[in-house]
Amino acid sequence: MMRAGIDNRLVAHLAAAHHTGHLVPYSAALVPHDIVAAYTTQSRVAEALGAEVSGWKAGIRPDGTPMAAPIYAHMMKTSGATWLRPPAGQLAVEVELALRLEDDLPPRTRPYKHDEVAGAVSEVLIGVELLHSRIGGNENPPFFLFLADNLGNAGYVTGDALRNFRALDLARLRCRVTVDGAVRHDRAGGHPQNDPFAPVVACLGQGLMGLGGFRAGQIITTGSLITPLKPTARMAIRAELEGIGAVAVTIA
Repeated sequence: MMRAGIDNRLVAHLAAAHHTGHLVPYSAALVPHDIVAAYTTQSRVAEALGAEVSGWKAGIRPDGTPMAAPIYAHMMKTSGATWLRPPAGQLAVEVELALRLEDDLPPRTRPYKHDEVAGAVSEVLIGVELLHSRIGGNENPPFFLFLADNLGNAGYVTGDALRNFRALDLARLRCRVTVDGAVRHDRAGGHPQNDPFAPVVACLGQGLMGLGGFRAGQIITTGSLITPLKPTARMAIRAELEGIGAVAVTIA
């Protein structure tokens, strides 16, 4: 049942959940025993699905632990897309600033600096992350299980991008969000670390990501600028990020 510290049942359950949309019943026995096992489970699920990685979500937990998860190519859409709510479980919607890499950021023993990461970015873009836990029966699964489940990532919608972004203060851009034409959010800033590069630097320093890590051409999205929306009916969402542009998605 176990190989290299990985529970193959969890890999099979998560892969099946991706295919069917059905939730994995929560069981404490399925929780990875450490963070390495959680990251390795991510890789095994992607391999089982034959999924191509086109991006990553990166963040830092309140306790300072870096965390990253892949975003699959087949789960990425462009602005104007319609996204269906899952058959089970709650969908959440976040508006985020993402970075597109021009160069690889390979693992290394020497820590990366902020300026090195910024120098590897070709453009910044506004995006919408869709989140949906594939774990049923526990609204807040243990962190290692949440990490194994790609940090709840259910997809991503990319919007406008800007190459000439160096003069912008990316931590303090105004973000405006409307739902069905009504303003739901309008404020400057809101990034969890007040620095969209900080989670990338932290995850590189952690050095635990699989699946090739951060590669040229991929996007890295780094945390929600808004309180997540939780649609229960059809919802047309439009978000604008000062100096960068807009993104739109309809939840149906």
